[in-house]
Amino acid sequence: MYCDKKFNNLLDIIAAKEKIQDFDDFRQDVFLDIIETNAKSYEDFKKCAWKIGLRYYRSAFEDDIYNYGINEDGEYSETEDDIMSRLVYEGKAIAL
Repeated sequence: MYCDKKFNNLLDIIAAKEKIQDFDDFRQDVFLDIIETNAKSYEDFKKCAWKIGLRYYRSAFEDDIYNYGINEDGEYSETEDDIMSRLVYEGKAIAL
């Protein structure tokens, strides 16, 4: 699978769709997941790739606090401090 063009094209598509910055780490994690889950079929390989892609996307989204300040119009309506205060108030973040 490591040299399979079709599978590598799928990894490129997932990385582009999920806006994954570090492709090499993503690819390595996909193959690690394939090994750990004992995936046998191409469909299993695809499931592993999408699962890891989604994990990378969620991690990147959660790391950017401004993603929590987007209003219905897709604009940023709060400052970073306002967003953090609201998240602490709602119990979604912890003030340290």
